[in-house]
Amino acid sequence: MPGYVKPEMFVFLVIALFGVAGGWMAANRGRNFIGWCLLCAMFPIFLLVIYFNKPLREVEGKFKLCPKCGEFIKWREPVCKYCRTEQPPRE
Repeated sequence: MPGYVKPEMFVFLVIALFGVAGGWMAANRGRNFIGWCLLCAMFPIFLLVIYFNKPLREVEGKFKLCPKCGEFIKWREPVCKYCRTEQPPRE
């Protein structure tokens, strides 16, 4: 049958999807893509862990460090949500 999808292939695709999603989210937070990709593929609950983790460093276009309070905020935020400080424009 040409339209038949094997269950093994479906399971593999779901596992791969969890892995790639976790790796992508980790890379956006300055973390190791491969390590988190493998971890999220084996244990999908770690998607929540990486989602709620703060970045390790500034990531160009994603997160920046507030110069006053030192918390990470989204790149284009004009005001820090923690200390309400006006942010300098980024080039």
